[in-house]
Amino acid sequence: MKFFGILLIFLVFWSSSFAAPVEHKLESASCNSCNLIVEVAHDVLGDDALDDCIVDFISWICSALKIEDHFVCKGMVGDFKEQFIYVLQELIVEPKEICGLLVKGCDGGFDPYNATWFLPMPGVKPPHKTPTPIPSGKPTLRVLHLSDLHVDNDYIIGSEAKCDEPLCCRPPKDTNEAFVQKKDIAVPAGKWGTVGDCDAPYWLLEDMMKDIAANHKDITVIHSRLIMF
Repeated sequence: MKFFGILLIFLVFWSSSFAAPVEHKLESASCNSCNLIVEVAHDVLGDDALDDCIVDFISWICSALKIEDHFVCKGMVGDFKEQFIYVLQELIVEPKEICGLLVKGCDGGFDPYNATWFLPMPGVKPPHKTPTPIPSGKPTLRVLHLSDLHVDNDYIIGSEAKCDEPLCCRPPKDTNEAFVQKKDIAVPAGKWGTVGDCDAPYWLLEDMMKDIAANHKDITVIHSRLIMF
């Protein structure tokens, strides 16, 4: 039954993708179609056993709506399968919560982005206490704090720094020359990194560590929340 439910959702989305722009007189039909899709999806996701067709369907929706490219959608959904299923189960409760966002005027125009959300906070916030000043003359420590060092081992100097993927300055994920159109480099990646959607080249990290070791020998503590992503 789950397979046929997924197939029904797929067919409705497929037919909708070829539909003409929605006019006012067609909003009711679009709203009804949206409600049907959400209800079927909720019934399918409500089962205890979930197979891989759910992940494939979410990945297809991600690609069809051009949220990200095919490679990003497939990898993202595959890595966060359980999280996607949980969020969908929590969100798709009443059709109006989704359809009010997707279809203008559907079910009174419910807008989740502007709705009032309540977030209960545990306990009571303790009163603020002014810290006691540290007496002068006390020994001090030199602390080196390293945090969030985004290093890309695939960084390529001169590659596109302004691309259509989440991470640039590296080879494109789709290397099929039959489908990839070669474009002129708009923003070339610099040798020591580029401001934008790029991580740092590994030689930047190496050079930084060498400089720290050579010029900051009086460091007492090295602290890092996370060395590399």
